[in-house]
Amino acid sequence: RTPTQMPPFDCDAGLTNWQLGWSPGKKTWCCTSVGRGCSSGDETPQVAKDQECVVWGMGHLKTFGGSINSLVGQGQVWLVNSPGIRIQARYKPAESMRGTVLNAVAISGSALQNNVVKVGPLAEVDGGIEWNREAILTAFPSAFETSVIGAITYNGGGEFHSNALGDAERRVVHIDLPGGLHIEVMRWDYHINIRISGALDTGGQDGACINQAGGNVQMTCGVAEGELLFEGYLQPLPGKAYTLNDCPADQQSDARSKCTTSRPTMSGQMLTACIFDVCFGGARLAREDSVY
Repeated sequence: RTPTQMPPFDCDAGLTNWQLGWSPGKKTWCCTSVGRGCSSGDETPQVAKDQECVVWGMGHLKTFGGSINSLVGQGQVWLVNSPGIRIQARYKPAESMRGTVLNAVAISGSALQNNVVKVGPLAEVDGGIEWNREAILTAFPSAFETSVIGAITYNGGGEFHSNALGDAERRVVHIDLPGGLHIEVMRWDYHINIRISGALDTGGQDGACINQAGGNVQMTCGVAEGELLFEGYLQPLPGKAYTLNDCPADQQSDARSKCTTSRPTMSGQMLTACIFDVCFGGARLAREDSVY
């Protein structure tokens, strides 16, 4: 039986204080969808779709400036470290894969009044979704209402390629922050992807999403233990930087076929990343990479 798709926001929750209590994303969705939370005098900040950082597959990272990096090794790194938003990523080797994957993210900062949201993969014991280290969103789909940023939702929605995975297969956590910043965390069995879209704070920004240089980035210069948002420190270790030269030509050809079958329009650096992922991570990554 096909699961019933829940709307991304509950437009009855917090309606009496929507001006101050709802996130920009919730205001926009509820106003355009059900006519609630509308204000003719206020303009909701719009997300700039060309400003996004995406982390996917086996350590691939596209910066806000469009550079493609590959994160190698294990440890914690800053994706974004700014006055209002702090996003840390935990990387480590994945089960049955030859390489590094994004294992969990932790999100905090003044925009969340220093509360911490953590999202991990589906299959790991400690890989759940947490608000200040308390489990949330244990059912799918579901929503968790906060007094700080409105609802954090968990569903199959989002802007993905239409020929990719269906709503029933996707497991996506949506977080809307003040100023129009939207975060989507897609959960797989042993790793996660994250897409951060919108405008960040002006000035004082740092992190792997900001860095414009392409290439391999080792984990040895990551988050200091005293700044850790995660529970428990993962000792940074360097990793082997694989390249497509380490994948035999016949395997590359087979990987290319799987990637273009999953999304025929895939090309350029995204196709190269997909071929790499299938070579070193397995055939399932062809479909998983096709969503972006």
